[in-house]
Amino acid sequence: MAPGSGFTVIWRVLTLSILLVFLRAGAVNGQLDCNFDGDTCGWQQIQLDDQFDWTRRSGDTPTSDTGPYADHTTGTGSYIYAEASNRAKGQQARMISEDVRINVNSYKCFRFWYFIYGSSIGAFRIFTSPTGAFDDLGTPIYEIKTTQGNQWVMGQMDMKSYDGSAFKIVLESEIGNGESGDIAIDDVSVFSGLCPQVIVTPSPGTMPSVLQCDFEDQAICNFVQDVQDDLDWVRQSGRTGTPGTGPPVDHTYGTDAGRHADLM
Repeated sequence: MAPGSGFTVIWRVLTLSILLVFLRAGAVNGQLDCNFDGDTCGWQQIQLDDQFDWTRRSGDTPTSDTGPYADHTTGTGSYIYAEASNRAKGQQARMISEDVRINVNSYKCFRFWYFIYGSSIGAFRIFTSPTGAFDDLGTPIYEIKTTQGNQWVMGQMDMKSYDGSAFKIVLESEIGNGESGDIAIDDVSVFSGLCPQVIVTPSPGTMPSVLQCDFEDQAICNFVQDVQDDLDWVRQSGRTGTPGTGPPVDHTYGTDAGRHADLM
C-alpha cells in the first residue's frame, strides 16, 4: 500500500458515510416538500376509503371554466388535481403525506398553493391524522367550499404538536354538483416555526398596498391596541359570545382551529 493511501481510503469512506447521513436526514422534509413536476414525492393516494384519485397533470384541465391553465411553479411543470367531470356529488379523493414530526409544544408551517375555480366547487379540506384512515380524520383544520377565482392562491396553516407523536397530512377534495369543480394543488412545503405573515413591501415614498394578517400568530402581525379608544379588539376562534352576530368560524381555515379579530 502506498504511503498515505490508507488514510485516503478511510477519508473517502468517512466522507461517504457523512454524505449518506446528510441525505437521510434531509429525506423526510424532501418528501413532504413537492412541486409535483417529476412525481408526487412522499404523497400517496389513499386506496381504500375514498372514491377516486388525485391526478398529476401539466397544462390546463380537460373541462373549460374550471381548473388551472398551468402549474404554479414554472408555468410548464405539473400539479395534482381532482377532476370533477363524470363524478357523483359527494365523492371524495384523498392524498396522504409521509409522517410529520414536530417537537413537543413546537410548531411547523404547512404552505401550499391551490387553484379552486368553477361554478360547482364542492369542498377542499385538510386534516391531520395519526394514520390517515377515514375513521381517524376527525374535524378538518382547513376548509374551502367556494370558488376562489381563476388564479393560484397561497394557503398556509400552523401545525402544533402537544406530545411529539408523528401524524400525517391528508388533502381531501369533494365533488360538488357539477363538472365545473376541479381543485388543484401545487408547491407544498413544510418548515419549522409559525407561518410568516405576508406583507407586500412598497417602493420608497409610497404607502403599503397590501398588509395581510390572518391573526394565527399570537403577535397579530405587530398590530397594537390603541390605548386612547374605548374598546379593544380581541383575537379569538369559533363563534363570538353574542348569539345572532359575528362569524361562525374564521376566514383563513374555515374551522374552529383558525383565529379572527373581533371588536368586544
